[in-house]
Amino acid sequence: EGGIEQGFTILPPPAPGRWDRPLRIEIAATGPFQPEVAPDGAAASFRSASGVEVFRYDHLVVRDARGRLLPSRIAGSPGGFRIEVTG
Repeated sequence: EGGIEQGFTILPPPAPGRWDRPLRIEIAATGPFQPEVAPDGAAASFRSASGVEVFRYDHLVVRDARGRLLPSRIAGSPGGFRIEVTG
């Protein structure tokens, strides 16, 4: 009822002071559904050819190894979307 939770663990962590660009996780979409990213970067939807939302990726939460929240967003990418972590 509440959906599915997915997690990623990225090893090794970036070296101190090396956040000069976002960490990006690319998600490719295949099949009959078209990805659509919300303008605010909070969600990505997958829609059928008729425009019906069939799957939604949202409630993005990114934490470091100490449990601190990190700034993140969902962005568009050719053929899918990506998660960007900036810090």
